Amino acid sequence: MPIVGDLWRRRFSREDLVQRIEQVHEPYHATLSGVLARLRDRWGAALLIDLHSMPPLPVRAGIPRAQVVIGDRFGASCHDAIVAAAFEYLGQVGRPAVHNRPYAGGYVLERHAAPHAGIHALQIEIDRSRYLDSALVEPGEGMPGMNRDLAGLVRRLAGIVAELGAAELGRETSGQGWPLAAE
Repeated sequence: MPIVGDLWRRRFSREDLVQRIEQVHEPYHATLSGVLARLRDRWGAALLIDLHSMPPLPVRAGIPRAQVVIGDRFGASCHDAIVAAAFEYLGQVGRPAVHNRPYAGGYVLERHAAPHAGIHALQIEIDRSRYLDSALVEPGEGMPGMNRDLAGLVRRLAGIVAELGAAELGRETSGQGWPLAAE
């Protein structure tokens, strides 16, 4: 089987494709499903963040260029409190964001999201010009700030997901989203 970096360099035979699906694709998604189910079973809810890089979006008259696209498959892949918290946080740190357009979430969200069962999923697209150099190849000046902002976003969303999970399990939280120590 060719190395992963070889993915787009040639046309694959049917046998190569079947082998990749059986040896890479299916085990990856089975593992991801298992991890999400275990997290949900333990905490009452789980959140999958499918993080992507996107090219800069076109400028629209009078509207700041979005640096982030938050996709939730038009409300089908996660609780709206999670989406609202993401927009609130990104606004606080000065990262203009848009919802579902042009990226609403794809296969990973469709396959793994089950908000009615406590498994929430977001696709987050980040404008690569905000963290790469001008050639969009190497890390640029914006990388530390983007890392900081994404870490803060994950912390913020973790609190919301913990509250959703605690409510599902009938637990009390500390008021910051985390279950009380006695639990």
